[in-house]
Amino acid sequence: MRKKLLVVLIFIAAVSGIAGIVGCQKQPKTTGQAVNPEIISAPTAGNIAVGESTDASVLSGEFSVEGELKFSDEAVYPDSAGTVEREWTFTPFNTERYNSISGKVTVNVYRYKLTFEENGGFDIADEYFNESFTVKNKPLTAKNDYRFDGWLVDGEFITYPKTFTQSANLYAAYRYHTADKLFYMVSGGECIAEASWKTYWLEKGYPEIAEENGWQVGDRNPYIDGEVIIADMHDDYFVTTTMRFCDTDITSIVFNNYTNIIQFMGDTKIKSLVIPNTVSLIPKGTFSDNPELESIIYEDGESAFEIVDGEIQFGYKKRTVPAIQIANCPKLKTVECHNVKEIGVFINCGIEKITIPAEVETVGTDAFYGCTQLKEVNFEKGSNLKEVKSRAFGACTALEKICIPEGAQIYASAFDGCSALAEIDISDYQITQIARHLHAAYIDGEVIGQEVGEAYKFVENNDFKVNVIRGEQFGGDRAEGECVAGKEEINLYIDKFSIYSLTVLCHEFFHHYQQVLCYGVGDETWESVPLFNDEYFYETYLTFTAPTVFLKKDNWEQITHNYNYGGNYTGTFFYVERPIVLIDEDTLNDWKQPYIELEEDKSNFDEYWNQLLEVDARGFASWFTGVVYEESFG
Repeated sequence: MRKKLLVVLIFIAAVSGIAGIVGCQKQPKTTGQAVNPEIISAPTAGNIAVGESTDASVLSGEFSVEGELKFSDEAVYPDSAGTVEREWTFTPFNTERYNSISGKVTVNVYRYKLTFEENGGFDIADEYFNESFTVKNKPLTAKNDYRFDGWLVDGEFITYPKTFTQSANLYAAYRYHTADKLFYMVSGGECIAEASWKTYWLEKGYPEIAEENGWQVGDRNPYIDGEVIIADMHDDYFVTTTMRFCDTDITSIVFNNYTNIIQFMGDTKIKSLVIPNTVSLIPKGTFSDNPELESIIYEDGESAFEIVDGEIQFGYKKRTVPAIQIANCPKLKTVECHNVKEIGVFINCGIEKITIPAEVETVGTDAFYGCTQLKEVNFEKGSNLKEVKSRAFGACTALEKICIPEGAQIYASAFDGCSALAEIDISDYQITQIARHLHAAYIDGEVIGQEVGEAYKFVENNDFKVNVIRGEQFGGDRAEGECVAGKEEINLYIDKFSIYSLTVLCHEFFHHYQQVLCYGVGDETWESVPLFNDEYFYETYLTFTAPTVFLKKDNWEQITHNYNYGGNYTGTFFYVERPIVLIDEDTLNDWKQPYIELEEDKSNFDEYWNQLLEVDARGFASWFTGVVYEESFG
């Protein structure tokens, strides 16, 4: 066991006429030829606890003389904490060249001592203290093919932080890894734990594949089942990556203390997951399609290590754990997050209630899309939330009320399809931000490239505003609105903001959009709107942070009714019914004509221009929020 050595001992001694610095350390007795006496270097004295002798505490130091040095006097028994000074005389076993060495040692004496019994793991320094000592985090040790679970005192695991007020022995507890279910591979100095597929391929009659531990996407390995325990070390390498347990029948997995990367864990029988706070990478879809998964808990507390330039560096500190992005876990009810900046993505999961921690800054795109049982969303006090992105609560049809922290920007389609959302508690400024997001998406977007599928850079128009007029006379959870002709401005009359109010806001924005296209507003003309020409149509669907895409004429009919939703999350593409608004020169001319006639007439233009083409505006608003405008507003 390695001792914590604090006090430096300096001896002034003469050995065969040579003055030097000396110290002591017990070494195994050796025999052999006599050696010339040398200066004994870097002497130190260890700490001892009250009631222990100096023998028990093993005063030690480095030295370069061959042979064992021993005390010539008896051990010291200090009776109180403090500093003890003692004259020592050392007699070497090999006395051919010199007889004895004398000097003075200073020893720190403490009342209590924590002794760590590592049980085969690497050393943990003992701790000495007087009144109390707090172990803030789990001191890590490790040994090959075992998972270190923690420290036992009197047969019970301690929890952290743990304060001691007297001496104690801490014993390291381990679990042997599930050797029959695991395959370890060393690559580039990194050790990776995978599911062992050897038995599977041997049973199928492919010994050559088994020899390579072969694995193929889509195959299923029924021989890997039950609980899996990942070792901290294998062949003296820290195991930092766990992967390729998808398509197995495991019911739980215990990640080790050095897990840095997790991937390929879909389509298993796992019921609960604890994500270590050491993780830095969880690829999209890693845990998708787990039909039995009921809970995900991010481990709280500080991370024990980080990997810098391929090397593990120990030291506890807070570290951000990556957000999980999964789909199709219908039994997933509980998600408990810690150490995350983004809440993650849980598409088509069974979550009923979620608390967003104060440290979260982003509720990302599609975060809870299709969570039809989600009824309650709470944000912790002191929330640092900055963004609620597109479709963050999309299709959460059971959600009736939500309160978003005032500092957060809310993307226009954040509540897409939340047909029961009767109250959205946000500020008037946040309502304006929604309209500005629409404006940036459809009018002021800066084109990034000219390829199909490429989108626009978000440019916020701070001139666009919404005048929110609140009052009970505006129909409770219903709303009224109007687009102010010739201005980048909307009047919104509401009692409380809701999905219906959002629908009205989108409706009036679409009139503004038509006006810019056909009549212009200030310096804006239809040319302010992203590209329209004979080759491309414009698809008015907000996708992720890039809100628009181009669709070529020769393929738009194929995807008018089915939009490839969000890419490949889980190995399966999502298709969502979407009416797509296509704008071309003919449509533009149809829109322009009534405005041109009104402009020439000049009569009642400000009052009536935005009443034209109601069908398109209502269709856009209904499509955008998922609320059928005709049924909701009459």
